[in-house]
Amino acid sequence: MGNKHEEQVFRTVGSPKADDRFTVVLHTHYLEWDTGATTDIRWAYDRLIPTGKGSSYQNTIRVQPGNKIAIQIPNTDVDKCEIVLGHKMPQLTSNAELAETLAKEQKLNEIEIWDSEKQIGIIGPDRMMFGQFKGPLFAQCTRTTALLHITAAPI
Repeated sequence: MGNKHEEQVFRTVGSPKADDRFTVVLHTHYLEWDTGATTDIRWAYDRLIPTGKGSSYQNTIRVQPGNKIAIQIPNTDVDKCEIVLGHKMPQLTSNAELAETLAKEQKLNEIEIWDSEKQIGIIGPDRMMFGQFKGPLFAQCTRTTALLHITAAPI
């Protein structure tokens, strides 16, 4: 299971609320591997203009129940970035009966975000969280497979 094709765009649009802020719009298009269906997802939020050096990073990882997976950002530390984490429900099968059962589970599915010691957040289906975090981050879901969008921008 996975994505045949994935495109991610990280861009700014709109008028900033102040000179030191701008609006980020994340737009992702997926072609689901097993079903052939396409999915578009979009999030927008305001952020400070970065003062640090570096480049933005995006990735999508598959999160499994009961298995903590590290949220890694290449060539930088998590605490040097502002991070957006988004929870997407994948379409796992083209079998209609099985898809209906999985859809019920996915609506109840959550992605738990952990630091090295404790849980620091929960992301519901088709929701996001963003902020600045200290130290390593980990993700695990509660019921069934989920996709976690990771976008990091230097601060």
